[in-house]
Amino acid sequence: MVMLAILTSAFLSPIAGENLLANPSLEDRTPDGRPRGWSSFVQPQPGAFADFDPLSFGGESSILLHNPEPYAEEPANNWSQVIVADVRGKQMEFSGYVRTEAAHEAAL
Repeated sequence: MVMLAILTSAFLSPIAGENLLANPSLEDRTPDGRPRGWSSFVQPQPGAFADFDPLSFGGESSILLHNPEPYAEEPANNWSQVIVADVRGKQMEFSGYVRTEAAHEAAL
């Protein structure tokens, strides 16, 4: 069973404000090819990984999480980044595009 979730772009902002995410299009890469500003975590399991995906939505880059088999316990596999802005008391909006294949669930 292949479980695949792909994020192709993301937007986080105070309502009607600027995007607070670094590299929301995922197209700015570090020298080793990772999306600048993003970190990934994949709970160890044979065949499970986080990487770029050749398919994208509206841009040139997308990222994926691949889990070939279900985990015994729910993992916290994710792509994330730390927002260094004071968002206390502000209403926030987050949006993105997710594509799944044979997945039980996906979340933004």
